[in-house]
Formats: sequence, structure tokens, C-alpha cells
Amino acid sequence: MTGGLARLLAALMSLGMASALCSSRDHETKIIIGALLSLHNGENCTQVDLGGMQEMAALEGTIKAILKNKADAVPFDIELKTFDTCSTEEGAVKGVLKALVASKQTCATPPLFAGFIGPSEPDQLIAAHQVSAVFNITHSVPVMPPVPPLISSQQWANSVYAVSQSAAKHRVQAIMKLLKHLNWKSIAIISDDSSESIKSVNMLQTQSNLCIKTILKMNAGGLFNDIIAQISTQDIDGVLVVTERVKRFNRLFRFLETNLGTHVHASFLVYVAHVGIASWQLPHSTILMQEISEMDTTAILPSLNSTLYAKFVQQELSQFLADYCQPEMASRPDCSLTVLRHDLLFDLVDSSVTPLTYSLQLLTSALRTAHKIKCKRGGSDNPVRGVCPALLEMSPQEWKAYLTQTTVLSEHFDFPRRIKLNMDLPVLVNIYVKDGNTDKLIQMGEIREDAELRVLQENILTNLKSTKRRGEACDVHLEEWHPATSPPPPPPPPTVDPDSIEDVESNRVDFDLWGLLPQMRRGDGEDIYETAVMLSAVGLGMLFFLLVCIYIIYSNFRISSGKSDSSQDSRSPRSPRRAVRRSPSFRRSPSFRRHRPVARQQSERSIRSTGTNASA
Repeated sequence: MTGGLARLLAALMSLGMASALCSSRDHETKIIIGALLSLHNGENCTQVDLGGMQEMAALEGTIKAILKNKADAVPFDIELKTFDTCSTEEGAVKGVLKALVASKQTCATPPLFAGFIGPSEPDQLIAAHQVSAVFNITHSVPVMPPVPPLISSQQWANSVYAVSQSAAKHRVQAIMKLLKHLNWKSIAIISDDSSESIKSVNMLQTQSNLCIKTILKMNAGGLFNDIIAQISTQDIDGVLVVTERVKRFNRLFRFLETNLGTHVHASFLVYVAHVGIASWQLPHSTILMQEISEMDTTAILPSLNSTLYAKFVQQELSQFLADYCQPEMASRPDCSLTVLRHDLLFDLVDSSVTPLTYSLQLLTSALRTAHKIKCKRGGSDNPVRGVCPALLEMSPQEWKAYLTQTTVLSEHFDFPRRIKLNMDLPVLVNIYVKDGNTDKLIQMGEIREDAELRVLQENILTNLKSTKRRGEACDVHLEEWHPATSPPPPPPPPTVDPDSIEDVESNRVDFDLWGLLPQMRRGDGEDIYETAVMLSAVGLGMLFFLLVCIYIIYSNFRISSGKSDSSQDSRSPRSPRRAVRRSPSFRRSPSFRRHRPVARQQSERSIRSTGTNASA
């Protein structure tokens, strides 16, 4: 909490100091688009991310092509600024703050900021949205993630725009094509907890005739012996691994590499949504389904950062020597390499590149349309050059209308395509097998836009096909899977004696706190709700304690005030009335006698009469 406050104060100071960099010319001519990309990952943001590096190169190449297009030139300057999120939520927040400073949004007359492209990861997007929503800045992302808890669906829809629909449907179709070809009918599934992987696994359960024996969440602690033990007890044809990014499964692959065929007796099919896996990481005889982009490597090569790519190759070589060439495997001929050989998988372009370039084309098309309508010359249909005041004063609702209604014809690929938001983009997959004898990676098939499986080398799959004959019936029926609901079900209730039913009912607690929360699905946001409830309870407790303290202080103040008033009346050294009573001259005045109390006058008369009688 303290660190977050310190970062916020530092960011505010940076925003304040950045006002000195303001320029009225930028306000009049320039429109800025920000890109939040995962260029690095790992501890201290030191590992280069291949997919993020490709995204940056593709966006830079796209903006250059748009600005060079003389046939449909934009009547203003567009600047694309890229910011590294370091693949973390904190890095995404820092990226937004840096973008606001670098884009001169603290100026009295800031240039028009058209919005962000990315982040692609849902957790980073949610963190960045918490800051960008304050400034009404939109995000364009490849796929629309689920609406986060504590954020209304309307607010989310007004600020986050997705180029493509969920890819889960196409991924499941591709997986089913290959499983049918392999004759795998009974499988076990290992999956990560990403939203797209969860959708894919649930669709495999509900929309296929597969017999899924068990579904296991990838264990962050790496208890692979327990995972393999559960798999080994099942009568299955193979194991399906579904993940967005392969980094989480590196340790599992190393485990399989050393135990496959000895302690692990199962075939593995691995589906990976993003690039980054290397050939040497794949265990022998494991099938890889690598999702790729429509864009070829040659399209992004001119804009690829050569320094980042050289650093990426060096880090992969270091990891190769550390993981692959362990002492028990140091005799392998590859371990003598000082430079990593050309890896076939490094030539693949990440699947997120295509929708991100579509986002940039849609943003520029929407800006061109808005400029044409808002910046017309007086009595002329030709808009003025540059950014007019009406364009700067455009409301978020107007910008949303332009962005959601725009379409553009993209010619960056082999065939033109009319692109828009919320498209149903196909999934392209390359299928590989690592030969157990030669250690070479061989492409044995592919799936393209028509969703048909093309087998390139059938003989490679001979040993991986299942020869078991299975019926259509499956004796296992699993509920819809979600990682947060993976604990085993509670034991059945014990038999209760009717005589003691009152005691049992009085001790049983059926209260379900999550059932009281509206529009909530258990598991996905349960930790957030639990934290919110805990913080609310702590806040109410502190409020109650504060009220009690205020009441005690107020009560003590009233008592002390009452005592001080009474003591002031009784202990005051001299009040005006007493001063009057003690003055001898005033006692002799007639007015004093007239104003004395009656009882006291009677007592004085009796004293005088007694004194007269005594003298007589």
C-alpha cells in the first residue's frame, strides 16, 4: 500500500514536471496512439519476449505503411509510442503513466490521444484500465477478456474494444481434428488457468464425444509426480496440454524429457497459443500444436529490433545450456554449441500480431472519418489539414461511435479482407513432432482458414496413434471445469439420529456468503470478493471503534465540563455577588437590606433582639 502510494506520488510529480515540455504545434497537428506491449518478462524485467518483440515490429511496420499511403493519406500526423509492461500488472500501470507523460497529456492544450493498443493479457489490461478509465482512454485488444469483478459490464464495454471474438471455438475444432486423426477417444487434460484455456476445456467437455477421464490444473509448485501418478492410473489414449504461454510448462517439459518412456507411459499433445517455445524444450515423441499468425516473418523483419532479437537468442542459448545440458545429459553433441543453431519455431509469428495490426488500422480509419466530419472548412467538403478544435473536443461517446462503426479493407496479406471490431478470425496451427531418434523437429501437418487438417508426413504419426477399440460410452461425467473450483467435493453428510436432529441443525452452518453477491460466478473472482468482504469488515470494525472512541471522549468531556462549572461556582475566589456581600460599606446601605433574603433578615432581627434583651 505504501509502495503504491509512493509510486502514485512520483507519477503525479512526473506529470507536473512534464508540463514544461508542452508545445502548441503538437496540439494543432499531432495525434498520438499508445501501445502497451510485453517486450520483456521474468524477474526484474530482463528476459526478452519473442511475441512482444514481434508485436512491436508489426505495429511499427503498419504505421509506416499507413503514413506512406499516398492514395488515402491521413490529413494529420500520427505518432505511435510503445511502452513495455514487463508482463506484469504493475508494469502495465507504469506504462499508462509513462504514456500520459510522454504524450504530453499534462499540457494545458494536450495533443489528441486516440487510445491504447493492448495490453493483450487480461490481468495487465485490468490493471491498466484502472488508470486509463480516469482519463476516458480506450483500449483495443486482440480478444475480449471476461468482465472483471467490481467493474460494470457497461463501463468495460465502453472502454475496451476487441478485434476478434474468443478463439476457443476454433481451437477446439483444430484439436478435435487432430485427436480424431490420432484415434484418441479417452484423454486426460492438463491446462493453465487463463480464460481462453478454460473456455476451450469446457467446450471439449460439452461439445465433443471425448471421454475425459480427468482435468488437472497446472501446479505452480511443479508437483509433476502427483500429476503423472493421477494420469497413470487412468485408461487413456493420451494427455492433452492446453496453455496460452509455454513458460509455465517449461518445468513439466523438462520432467517429461527425463521420464518419458521410463516412469511416464503416455503420449502428449501440447496446444500452445503464443510463440516462445524452442525445439530443444519439446520432449521426444510429443506432438506440438503451435498457433500462429497470418503474417509471415518477412513482413515484420524490416521493423524487427535487431538488438532485442540478438539478446533473445543469447538468453535462449543460456537456458538451453542450463536446462538441456544437465550433468546426466551433457554428452549430447548439441551441448558443445556456443551459438544456438537456427530454431525453426523462432520463425513463427505470434497469433496476437494480426489482430493488433487490425486495431491500429481501425484506429487510424476511425480518426480519418472523424476528422473528415469534424474539421470541414466553411462551406467546403474538404477538411482542414491538422487537428481542428472540434476534433479535440470530441466526447468519448462520439469516439466510441466512430470506432465501432468503422471498417477498413486490409491488403497486408495474400488476399484483401474487410476488417472491423469483434470479428470471427480463423485459427492457424502448425503441427510438429520431435523425432525420438534424431532429435529433429519435423512439421507433420497444418490447419488453415478452412479449418481442415492437412497431414504432410503420415509415417511420423504411426507410433502415436491409438490402436485401442473403445465404445461410445464413457463412465466419467465431469462438471464444468474451473481452476478455482478444483478442490475435491465435500464428503457425504453422516447419518443423523432423529433424536439428535435438533443438535445437528443448531450446529450446522448453511450460510453461503458468495450466494449473496449479485451476478457472480464462483471461482473466477472469488479471491477478489473475499478480499473486498474482508476489507469491508475491517473498515466497519474500524468505524465502530472510532464511534466508540468519539462517544467516550464526548462523555468524558461533558462530565469534566460539568465538574469544572460546579467547582467554579463553589471555589471561585470572589464572585461579584460575594464581593457585594463582604463590603462593609455596602452592608450599611438601605438598598442592600431591601435586597437581602427574607430568611436572613429575620435571623438578623432575632439576633438584634437577643442582644437588646441581654444588655437590659
